[in-house]
Amino acid sequence: MFAISYGIGFATLTAALSHVFLFNGVYILKLWRQTASKPQDNYLDIHGRLMKANYEAVPQWWFHIILVVVTALAILTCEGFGKQLQLPYWGIFLAIAMAFVFTLPIGVILATANQAPGLNIITEMVTGYMMPGKPLANVVFKIYGYISITQALTFLSDFKLGLYMKIPPKAMFVAQVKSTFFNSLSLHCMSTTCT
Repeated sequence: MFAISYGIGFATLTAALSHVFLFNGVYILKLWRQTASKPQDNYLDIHGRLMKANYEAVPQWWFHIILVVVTALAILTCEGFGKQLQLPYWGIFLAIAMAFVFTLPIGVILATANQAPGLNIITEMVTGYMMPGKPLANVVFKIYGYISITQALTFLSDFKLGLYMKIPPKAMFVAQVKSTFFNSLSLHCMSTTCT
């Protein structure tokens, strides 16, 4: 049963990539070109037009700063605890690349079918093949590869809810960053038994 579930997991990931490429690839490329050349409002629905008229959007550089800071912290963590975590710095970059490749197809499948294929199977396989005999490297790679996609899709879902509830995007972004920061502190305090 375990082997069957893993086989179905690999088939699901391949099917997700193929399906999104074949059925949505042209549309995604068209939207990418539109937004890259100049922003247009003709693809926005009524909620998007109302939000754009009433609230300022979150600047892209905010997201870029978060990405750079979190990547640097991940590299420092893996290099600082290299003996314990067993994952070299290039493993972080590979996990980020895998998350970058799979986030859009899995997001499209989640948006249309409300089912998200898991990336956990392929992250386990890639790490196991590259670093055999290092179970903690496998776990850390899975966190940065699989959990980052899960968190990204949850983040997008929260932004979509904020769009429908007419919550200002900057306020939503700040609330997400604050809650993540304080949650990380509380988890750290629980793991080290802070008093």
